[in-house]
Amino acid sequence: MDNCLTILYTKYMKIVYPQLVLQEAYSNTEVKGSSTACIITLTDESLNVVNVGDSGFMLFRKGNMIYKSSTQQHRFNSPYQLGKNSHCDDPSVAEEFIIGVRGGDLVVAGTDGLFDNVFASEMEVIIKQIVGTDQPELLAQILAEQALENSLKTEGVSPYSQAASMEGYRRSGGKPDDITVVVAHILPPNHLL
Repeated sequence: MDNCLTILYTKYMKIVYPQLVLQEAYSNTEVKGSSTACIITLTDESLNVVNVGDSGFMLFRKGNMIYKSSTQQHRFNSPYQLGKNSHCDDPSVAEEFIIGVRGGDLVVAGTDGLFDNVFASEMEVIIKQIVGTDQPELLAQILAEQALENSLKTEGVSPYSQAASMEGYRRSGGKPDDITVVVAHILPPNHLL
């Protein structure tokens, strides 16, 4: 993803097009390995999104989830992954879309370590407790800590165990995994510089 930042800072663009950033970063990558990707930009009152794999985002309005990006996977627990190896995917598989936002909305972006371990309803409870404090960093930390706590549980239902059950697998508890959470608070236009 370092190449994404390089593309942003080396090309002058009034509007950042996530698909272009993803394609150019992929083209400039020579390291081995693979990765999911979720690139989100804000233009006027819209999020411009490109997403590959099981990283993604949720949009919350007044504490309620109103949108969740879909998971792209070849089969259960085998997400699309960008990479240069023959078994990897390329940016052509990316889901690209635009979604409207309003001042006060919250965007919660994260890896599957978040979404496999914390239900949207759990996030809504946490957001409603924190909302109004205008502390997206604190919210991201609390969500990441909740995901970590849930991932270590060996009993009970999680989004991951629920998805496994729908695919015919028996799983209980959470799923230990990498956990990344980024929260953005959309400000009304008159609050922007």
